[in-house]
Amino acid sequence: MDSPRDKAIGENVVRLRGPLSQAALADAMRARGWKWSQATVWSVEQGERPLRLAEAVDLAGLLECEIEDLIALDYQMMLTMGARKVRESAHALERAIGDYHIARMALGLLVEKVNGRRDVNLGPSQEALDQGAELVEKVRLAVETGTHDGIDPEAP
Repeated sequence: MDSPRDKAIGENVVRLRGPLSQAALADAMRARGWKWSQATVWSVEQGERPLRLAEAVDLAGLLECEIEDLIALDYQMMLTMGARKVRESAHALERAIGDYHIARMALGLLVEKVNGRRDVNLGPSQEALDQGAELVEKVRLAVETGTHDGIDPEAP
């Protein structure tokens, strides 16, 4: 008999699994000593097979989440997925800023070589760069603490 809790757990596994295939998840669970197949993953995701607590410990580790995330109610899962998206976006922003600085330096070297001088303005002012670095730090702290203090969601 399918229970509503098993169905909710299955839906959470689907969300947390993201782009990872059922077969890949089954392989990873087998590597941890469980007799899982792609069909096992499917059955858990459909709520047809209960997830054992010991399995949940390993599954949470593989999905980089907490056991509570596996058993969360819909609104709790939405919060979890939203926080994950913010964390991923913050990391992407940090990488993009790093890439920008590298590209800016490379362009500066190229312009310097072409023009033979250093007085070319290659981008935003130092003040704008400092503000961007401050924003990245606020986002990083917000992700770590789970708060949004000092971050204006309406800001451009």
